Amino acid sequence: MANMGSGFQIRVTTESLVNTAGSADKYISMLQKYWNEVLATMENTIPYWMGDGAETKRKEILTFDKDVQEMLLRLQEYVDDLQKMAGIYVKAEAVVEELSFGLPDDVIL
Repeated sequence: MANMGSGFQIRVTTESLVNTAGSADKYISMLQKYWNEVLATMENTIPYWMGDGAETKRKEILTFDKDVQEMLLRLQEYVDDLQKMAGIYVKAEAVVEELSFGLPDDVIL
């Protein structure tokens, strides 16, 4: 938790950002895998599921595919943002730690 001076505090740790990004990335990968399985199953039905109804359902699924792929890309952007934020925090903490070594340690407040 970082205190920003004017009463504003950041209540997150770099570890929680990294962990959350990792968990989200895992779930996004699972969603992608499951969606790919839906598409593969749909393709596998072509030899025996025929007719106008079958074609209509396949077109519906392919329409959803565009939306699902866009959703997964947007979710991945959140993961990327969390990882960038964690990187910024790590760099800032390193700078603060480096600066603190230059401060006198014999001052009593």
